[in-house]
Amino acid sequence: MRPKLQAGEFGSYGELAGRPLPEHLTLVFVPSLAALLTKARELNGAALTEKQVLAIRDGSKVMVVDHDSARAVEEKRGYADVDAANAWQSWLQLPESQS
Repeated sequence: MRPKLQAGEFGSYGELAGRPLPEHLTLVFVPSLAALLTKARELNGAALTEKQVLAIRDGSKVMVVDHDSARAVEEKRGYADVDAANAWQSWLQLPESQS
């Protein structure tokens, strides 16, 4: 059995997402997944494919934090990040002005 995640752990989403996450904790992308995908789209010069979005998500760094800290990060950023569990659909629905 894989050990439960603990507040303060840091690593790639692909590494940490497969471990049990206690209810009071969440994963926060640093920097935001929306910002990473937007930059990738700009560098790509075209829309990203689902495969690209998922690869970027899985390789991006996240930190394990409590829900209050996650809300504080979201408030500071001024927007809700892409939903990692449903990254492709969430990315497609993100307004370009927000990303």
